[in-house]
Amino acid sequence: MRKEDVERFQKIIDKLQGKEQKNKYEYMALCPVHGDARLSLWVKLEETGRIALYCHANCTPHSICKKLGFQTSILYPVPQIIDIFDYITTDGQLLYQEVKYDKTALNRFKARRPIDKKKSADPWEWNIKGVPRILYNLFEVVNAKDDDIVFMCEGAKDARTLLRKGFISTAAIFNDWIGTDTSPLNNKPVIILVDNDEAGETKALKAAHDRRNKSTSIKLLRLPGLNKGGDVTDWFEKGGINTKEKFWELATSENLKDWYPKESIRDRIENGLDTGIAFEHNFPRPIFLEWLEIFHPPEEGPLYFWDDMWLKGDPKTLLFKEVSKNSLLEQIEQLLLHCSNRHSKNAEEPFKPTPAIRKMILDNGETFCDLDILRHPTLPIFVEQ
Repeated sequence: MRKEDVERFQKIIDKLQGKEQKNKYEYMALCPVHGDARLSLWVKLEETGRIALYCHANCTPHSICKKLGFQTSILYPVPQIIDIFDYITTDGQLLYQEVKYDKTALNRFKARRPIDKKKSADPWEWNIKGVPRILYNLFEVVNAKDDDIVFMCEGAKDARTLLRKGFISTAAIFNDWIGTDTSPLNNKPVIILVDNDEAGETKALKAAHDRRNKSTSIKLLRLPGLNKGGDVTDWFEKGGINTKEKFWELATSENLKDWYPKESIRDRIENGLDTGIAFEHNFPRPIFLEWLEIFHPPEEGPLYFWDDMWLKGDPKTLLFKEVSKNSLLEQIEQLLLHCSNRHSKNAEEPFKPTPAIRKMILDNGETFCDLDILRHPTLPIFVEQ
């Protein structure tokens, strides 16, 4: 019997009154629908994971589930909704929801928006195409004073946690800060909560770059004592010294310095926190250029990365170089000398870029894609003028 199925079954049993256990996964109980005077409701968790409900007064499973506060889907071994986050406009309109499923779901997060119940049996449209993206806890953010700190979280769960603790907090659906209207954060100080994993670091940096030159100050808060993958909700759940007073102390500490673009992927590589940034073979140019804009603004000059699967030599000398435009081509060719030529039997033979490839790199800042994906599954060489 799957753990998830047992948990579904237990949720139903916990809501029933006058229950009497017959077997390990079988109960009789008072039916919540028809004002039961005797145990007329039979409940059993079957081997298939399905939960059987039978009322001797012929109350339907749907009516029983509704009375208990469940969707009928709880009776079946399918992914269950475990949390819902409302995105509400400043005038109180529910614009859309972010729905979280249990771990059995392939896609644990989905979006839905309300539609006219008269036109559809399902009151939800399971997409938000064409719907403007708004901040979570938008009302609180809009009504914050200019000197109030707003905490930006990776997900709505953490933003809800902080709001319940008395802090102004927000999130963007699917952590999409670029596609969300973040203008209510303009001219306000923000602190970005960083989840304790590589993805959390990257998402926090994206959020920071989105706020660049818009918010009055930007800080990144990494909470101490978090387990791998932990977030601010996990931090509070540990209890002990992890109180809202301690959180505020960390957030307002003089040691928490303002962030600026130097604390980017480039900075992490130079400090040995990452070995390189890699793009897949033939990575789409728009995404590549978007990445450059986020992590390496054009005014900071050309940027090179290395990866130990590709380049040979001392990583400290190849890791990062900024060059003037008149020597840009020569620097690119020097880096390419360390790449294997996929057309050559001799792996040490340098790659010789054609004039067309030179022009592509110089004019467009394209990724260098003309290498064997099987031998070289990543693309760490790129440049932006």
